[in-house]
Amino acid sequence: MELSYSEPAFFYNLYKNDVLVCDHLPSNFQLDCLVDLDATPMAFTLTAIDADGVESPHSASFVLDPLPQAVFTTTISLGVVHFDASNSSDYGGSIVSYAWDFGDGGVGTGQYIDHTFAVDANYTVRLSVVNDIGAVNEKTNVIAIVGACAGGAIITVPANDGDGSYPISWTASATAGVSYTLEEATNSTFTAGLRTVYSGTGLSVDISGRSSGTTYYYRVKATKAGYADSPWSIGANGCAVIMPVGAPSALTVATKDVDGSYPISWTASASAGVSYTLEEATNSTFTAGLRTAFSGTGLSSTISGRSSGISYYYRVKATRTGYSDSPWKIGANGCVVTMTVGAPSALTVPTKDVDGSYPISWTASATAGVSYTLEEATNSTFTAGLRTAFSGTGLSADISGRSSGITYYYRVKATKAGYTASAWKSGGNGCVVTLIAGTPATLTVPINDGDGSYLVGWAASATAGVSYTLQEATNGTFTAGLRTVYSGAGLSSNISGRLNGGTYYYRVKATRTGYAGSAWKSGGNGCVVIIRAGAPATLTVPANDADGSYPVIWTASATAGVSYTLQEATNSTFTAGLRTVSSGKGLSSTISGRLKGVIYYYRVNATKTGYTGSAWTTSGNGCVVGIPLQSVTYTWDYIETAPSLAGFKLYMNGGLICETSNPATRQLTCKVPKSSGEKLFYLTAIDVNATATTPSNSLKFTP
Repeated sequence: MELSYSEPAFFYNLYKNDVLVCDHLPSNFQLDCLVDLDATPMAFTLTAIDADGVESPHSASFVLDPLPQAVFTTTISLGVVHFDASNSSDYGGSIVSYAWDFGDGGVGTGQYIDHTFAVDANYTVRLSVVNDIGAVNEKTNVIAIVGACAGGAIITVPANDGDGSYPISWTASATAGVSYTLEEATNSTFTAGLRTVYSGTGLSVDISGRSSGTTYYYRVKATKAGYADSPWSIGANGCAVIMPVGAPSALTVATKDVDGSYPISWTASASAGVSYTLEEATNSTFTAGLRTAFSGTGLSSTISGRSSGISYYYRVKATRTGYSDSPWKIGANGCVVTMTVGAPSALTVPTKDVDGSYPISWTASATAGVSYTLEEATNSTFTAGLRTAFSGTGLSADISGRSSGITYYYRVKATKAGYTASAWKSGGNGCVVTLIAGTPATLTVPINDGDGSYLVGWAASATAGVSYTLQEATNGTFTAGLRTVYSGAGLSSNISGRLNGGTYYYRVKATRTGYAGSAWKSGGNGCVVIIRAGAPATLTVPANDADGSYPVIWTASATAGVSYTLQEATNSTFTAGLRTVSSGKGLSSTISGRLKGVIYYYRVNATKTGYTGSAWTTSGNGCVVGIPLQSVTYTWDYIETAPSLAGFKLYMNGGLICETSNPATRQLTCKVPKSSGEKLFYLTAIDVNATATTPSNSLKFTP
């Protein structure tokens, strides 16, 4: 490293990555040091020491990139050495060339290379790498080449086997004193099921316990200490293990049958996991009518649909994939089929009926072309009221006109010309006829109520002459507060006296003597009773006041225990300056501090926990503070049309000044603030629906 310094120096220090690596006297401006090269970039800095021993600050750093790293591995196969330099690397760049010296006079290039050494010995192999900026580095390894065991043994493998046990043998290696390793696999490339089955000096081994349906492959090699293993000698073929399946020891066949359906059964094979094939023929030599009657893992098969007058013979064998089939096991006899008509397997009778008309049905006989006879009786032993209810080829009969209070029983049989009639098939139950009154189609219950009295109504039953029972409960499942609130022939009931805050549910049913009661018809909702607190009847507000302090008084609510809320606004519609000025149980409030020249309007309502708040009660006037009043009389005429008239309201300059609830009134005298300036008056009529008419023509008045 060449260096320079602007002042006299006693000596210099050289640092690598801030660690002192050497120092030097300043005889010249060059420093020669031996340092370890890292695999990552290295930063060198220099300091100068003066005669007083003071060290200067570090110079600017000089960064030195590392040399490329040469790395290689070797593997030996059949005397050939495979060299791999793929793990070589270069920090911040790339390696562009690989040069090999194998130590036996041979050389080569490339990241991967194979080389064969002629003589067994130790060789020093050198790899030189060059990166993309020309930096060079090298790596040397010593490898040992030793002699290999002689191969070429001949291995003998049987082509097939029937019990999973067989011998494997091979010829001896030409190299003395070797041992042998025998490997087994389940494919010919030795990539599946690979395992070592023998290691030793012998030339054969007995294999046992191999699975049927699998082909096993074998290879052998010779090994000796200080020698390379011989190549593998692979058998020319695999051994296919195919074991025979054990035959069933017995096959059971019925000697005769009356309906063409019968079971065939056999004992299990001694071999696990087998399937069975059952064959049928119409002669004992199995040369006529041969067919497969069953294939599967079961030990029996139900035969059906066989023809009358024929003898059927059977044989069974066991099979399994990867195994050879067992011998046939033949039944000791054939089955002679002599047909009778098959009885219906089921007769369906409803357990009960409500109108005397119902269907009876049965399953078809297994015999084709039959007719059916259905009998009815009034006891289960078919000794009372016995009669034929149906004859024909159908599978059902509609019964009608049966009497209430009687249980009817049924049985059916199949018949066919030239066949014996089937046995009777009886229903598992009788049909009990009990007529049921029709359920009311609807039940109407109000959703809510404000006074505890309301009407509940229902639709008439389709059954004539019924009475109705109406029940009430305090929950929707009719398990709380259940009671009967009405019994009679009517279609409605007036409910009264129900408590505030309660929800009441209702259901109705129809009844008639000799009939079963109808199902309950429930209302789709309960009736929620929330009673509204009574509003104060009147609210008294003085028409004017001189000092801004005055009383406002109201009458008591008809509802006991209420509280009152008094609100104040600066217009008659309570949309400006609205605020609450009093809350409590009193019937008056003293107002104070009101501004001169403002008209104050008031309204009051009554509230109580569990009740709906009452309607607001308003006075017919506002209170004019600090301004004298004058009387204004307004007279009009009115032609009444539908709907009916409920009263009138008089407005001045857009604000309500007085009103009347007497529809016959045609004149109003009102107190208004006395002031100069033009005033505009108009009148509206209020109908019974609280709807205001269009204002009348306006009248102008100047005091």
